Amino acid sequence: EAYILEAMDYYDDVIDYSLYDQNEDWFIDCVYVVYLAPHYNVYNNKQSDMWWAYYSHSFEYEYFDDTFFGGYLWMSYEFFDLPMNEVYTSDYRLDEENTLYVAVNCEAVIHETGHALGLDDYYDYMEGGVTGGVGGFAMMHANPGDHDPYSKAILGWTHPTVVVNKDYETTLRSFEATGDTIILSKSNGGTYFEEYYMIAFYTPTGVNELKSDCDCGLPSVSGVMVWHIDATLRSRTELWSVDSVMDMTEYNNGNAKFKLIDLVCADGSNAIDTDPDYVVSDKDLFAAGTVVSGLKWHDGTSFDVTITVGSFTDENGVERTTITIDYE
Repeated sequence: EAYILEAMDYYDDVIDYSLYDQNEDWFIDCVYVVYLAPHYNVYNNKQSDMWWAYYSHSFEYEYFDDTFFGGYLWMSYEFFDLPMNEVYTSDYRLDEENTLYVAVNCEAVIHETGHALGLDDYYDYMEGGVTGGVGGFAMMHANPGDHDPYSKAILGWTHPTVVVNKDYETTLRSFEATGDTIILSKSNGGTYFEEYYMIAFYTPTGVNELKSDCDCGLPSVSGVMVWHIDATLRSRTELWSVDSVMDMTEYNNGNAKFKLIDLVCADGSNAIDTDPDYVVSDKDLFAAGTVVSGLKWHDGTSFDVTITVGSFTDENGVERTTITIDYE
């Protein structure tokens, strides 16, 4: 942080930092620092936490052009040169022929920008609580493809249709292409920060296409995603003591009692909730003609609804399906 402030002070006469407070909260939205050192610096056989990519927030509150320095992103230039997907031989040597490279790898900067916008990590790196993330099936887990429906909704990038205790039928278009999403609410509290299920139609297109055949958490076929979300907010007293907007929910995908965001796997297995190394594949999506049932809420009560997935069609280059929701 000292080096960042020194650099910002140096350019203070050149840059109007107030231009970078787009939400007008008196803080520079984010300062991106890309350093030239290798991202993997080993000393005494231990990797330093400093040489990695992360988002953090300074509490120094230095003042520049009527705005404060707060959030910053820290990453090595080398992240832009990393393979999109690494493949190794049986003796653990890098298989260059099958390893996926691109001119500029932006996955790390996209993931960390998610943190700058307020998104949490959806992988499990904390002891205790729930086990496993979302099988790599989200930008805020293993960095592949698109952001998940919950993240896009709370950022205001999509506008889901909310269904409460009524039969409903609709057409769902490719989530990647359109953002179409359905929310099945438990209490109809009128907010994203409660418990509900989200339905969206995954397609291996657009930002999903490049890595959909890499066995890294992106399915290679189209199918319906069913997500269980519990973004219940902490109590007002607890909210006063949290250090980050990422800590405002009662649950997370690490050390909490329940997951914040959880994929319902179509094959009926519970492996995604018990195996931290689980990787989502084609079998985890609901195919055309399948029925989703047996859903439960976190309090153990049954969610008496069936979701029927219709056939998959294509219209003007955008794949779609029909979703029928029946309340019992």
